[in-house]
Amino acid sequence: MEQDLNPGGTINHPMDPLRTLPSPVKVLIIDDDADILLSLRLALKARFQSIRTESDPERIREIVQDDPFDVVLLDMNFQSGDTSGSSAAAAPR
Repeated sequence: MEQDLNPGGTINHPMDPLRTLPSPVKVLIIDDDADILLSLRLALKARFQSIRTESDPERIREIVQDDPFDVVLLDMNFQSGDTSGSSAAAAPR
């Protein structure tokens, strides 16, 4: 059985939820662990052209207000500071 592949090597399927996202999709990854940021960036770079990472939870509100993102991957348990993933998720859009 022949399958169509996207440029990143993923299968092009009509039920793929990513088909409804704009192109290029802008992804924001927020985590205070540098290893997690690097791992996610490497894992997603084949599929997404625009990936921004941020390790400082205090900057979340500023980032999402200044630049809209299509997908946000958010650490819900920051190790430092008063900002949690829950409070960041409540940031104005």
